[in-house]
Amino acid sequence: MFRYSSTQVVFGEQDLEVVLHQLVAIMMIVEHRDNHEGHGVLKPGDVQWMTAGRGILHREMAHNKQQAHTLQLWLNLPAENKMVEPTYQDLLGDKAPVRREPRVEARVFSGRSGNVEAIPRVSNYLPVTMVDVRLDGDEGTSFTQEIPPGDEGFVYAVSGQGYFSTNGTLVSAGQAGHLTRTSTADGATMLSVSAKEPTRFLLWTGRPLRQPIVARGPFVMNTESQIAEAFADYSAGLFGSIPA
Repeated sequence: MFRYSSTQVVFGEQDLEVVLHQLVAIMMIVEHRDNHEGHGVLKPGDVQWMTAGRGILHREMAHNKQQAHTLQLWLNLPAENKMVEPTYQDLLGDKAPVRREPRVEARVFSGRSGNVEAIPRVSNYLPVTMVDVRLDGDEGTSFTQEIPPGDEGFVYAVSGQGYFSTNGTLVSAGQAGHLTRTSTADGATMLSVSAKEPTRFLLWTGRPLRQPIVARGPFVMNTESQIAEAFADYSAGLFGSIPA
């Protein structure tokens, strides 16, 4: 699930990984806190990667009461990893490995782009590619990204507009474009992008789990009974208290 938010939220989550990307201009900063002693402040371009696992309560709020805009992606954990211990990582944008080409800058938060690989590996339970790409748009700037065999995914245009794939599908700011489905037998595929104006987009890919999904509220499980158990645990206070 992918969502955009500009408000303060407080909620409990279980059984998934949550990636919060702070995108917008200077002075719009997000603070987060959870009930496992996690706390941090994200500035524009930073990422929080949280594994909710067996359950966590966390709070996201605009720092110093300033409005902030975020993008959040929920990644379903494999069934065998649903109840792992909760963890979180703050990935600072100015520390992320960068792939640089003429008129192109790609920050690699997870996976690989070209010869640049994210360090350390942030997704501990399934391989995920997350790349933040900026094209300056001069002289028809172009960029090519290898997509791992069998991966599915999407791009989200943060600003500007780009032409994706060999058919030149236009994706403009605020729009998402889904990649064509492939199989592992197809091997790695290539995504080509061009832009005629300054453009920024996020690229996400990952291998589909092909497992049953039951999602309700902040919980993502494999069966209705597991969802009922998660709500019962939350109501009984087993997740702990909401962080102040």
